[in-house]
Amino acid sequence: MFIIENKNGEKVDTWNSNKNPIWPDGTSMSGKAPDGFKRLDFTVREVKEITEGEGTRALGFRGPEKVNGNWQRVRLKGPALPPPPEPAPGDAGYDYVQLRKQEFDKNIPAGDQADSLLKWAVAIRMKQSTVATAIDNLAIDVAVDPDGLVADVITLNTDSLDGLKLALTPIFDLPSDLDAIVGKWTAVKAKFPKPE
Repeated sequence: MFIIENKNGEKVDTWNSNKNPIWPDGTSMSGKAPDGFKRLDFTVREVKEITEGEGTRALGFRGPEKVNGNWQRVRLKGPALPPPPEPAPGDAGYDYVQLRKQEFDKNIPAGDQADSLLKWAVAIRMKQSTVATAIDNLAIDVAVDPDGLVADVITLNTDSLDGLKLALTPIFDLPSDLDAIVGKWTAVKAKFPKPE
């Protein structure tokens, strides 16, 4: 910003730019009119910008004003406003579907999510035959009493159970990256619950 002073040092015009200016008397000039440039009874004065306050919020400007013979304007800054409260069920316009979608888009990268799900699905598919074999190999021990009658107690032997558990482990043991995504997913659902 530039101030144009008359010969008495008073403000007579303001320019946003000093390039190809139009002077207060209506004449134009090609090129730039730098700070201190004089033409007839006019002088160009650059306005120095100073910042007052701290924070990220712009509060506007004060000035320009002449201080100790120099023109300045003050850019006012302030602390950021607190974030608005999160919408909750019962609020006007509460749309949990849209709110969840926005939160998912912000916090769960779709590429990572799809990659993790596919890795898990492949691991499960590859274990399908192992699980089927483990089930087929279940051995049942039947207790028989001394008279040769079948008793009421039927037990699966330890080896068979261990084989089944081992085959089913990948189904319940999520990869760590997928486990993290599931955690984020459940957090978003809890943050924006479906209204009752």
